[in-house]
Amino acid sequence: MPHEVRTEVETFVKRLKENPKARGTYNKRFDYYSANFEYGFVHYAIVDQVLRVIMLRITAVY
Repeated sequence: MPHEVRTEVETFVKRLKENPKARGTYNKRFDYYSANFEYGFVHYAIVDQVLRVIMLRITAVY
């Protein structure tokens, strides 16, 4: 993965940890969130009992 793409993914994940519900769109049927970033998109789930973000898929197109 090119350096600029990796940097963008790391920045996105850092922001996601700050407020995961505000960053994505919730899919009630499948119980996960989706969010776009400059090079692709992310699917993730949130565990509310202990704030935990589980990355289901990160797709980067470059």
